Order: sequence, then C-alpha cells, then structure tokens
Amino acid sequence: MENIVIKINLANLEHAIKFKKDGVKYVALPMAENFIFEGMKGIYLTLAGYVSEHSKYGDTHYIKLSIPKAKRELMTEEERRAYKIAGNVSVMQYGNEVQETDGGDFESY
Repeated sequence: MENIVIKINLANLEHAIKFKKDGVKYVALPMAENFIFEGMKGIYLTLAGYVSEHSKYGDTHYIKLSIPKAKRELMTEEERRAYKIAGNVSVMQYGNEVQETDGGDFESY
C-alpha cells in the first residue's frame, strides 16, 4: 500500500470565512453547513473520497463533504452535485511529502 497526500481547499467549504487578527491568519467554518460535529474527543469534519478516473493532474481521488444520509435523501441530484470539490488525493511521490506554499495573497479573498 502506498502513502498518499491529501489536499483540502478550506475556501471551497460552505461559507468559509478567512480573516486576519493581530497578524495571525484564520479560517472560520460554520459547523452546521459543513456537517461538522463535536464529539466526546474532538470536533470532526467527515469527508468522502471518490475515484478520479480522468484527472489531468494525476490525482487518484477527489474529496467532497460527506453529507449525512438523512439530509442527502432530501436533496435533489442537482443539489448534491452543487457541493464543491473540497480537495484531492494523490500517491505520495519522492519530494512531495512536504509542499511549501506561501498561501497566496491572503488579502485578496
């Protein structure tokens, strides 16, 4: 079994808010809209991975929010598809274990 790299674009989650306070960058996510729940030992975000059969970038899977069954059954197919791709999965290659990024222009969001 191979190691994998998982990248999640938090800005693609529902109603994500980015802000800076006292020189520190933050991301705030509304819990209900993103199906985030607080358990006994932590705060959890459940994601689902789907096979990427035609990825241009070599990704093996794409990641979306895992919508609870009760909510999913009330949604139309169009509403389910409207959830943005939150990220992707790829097989770890030598040299990409840690990828440095400047995070882009924080102020432009």
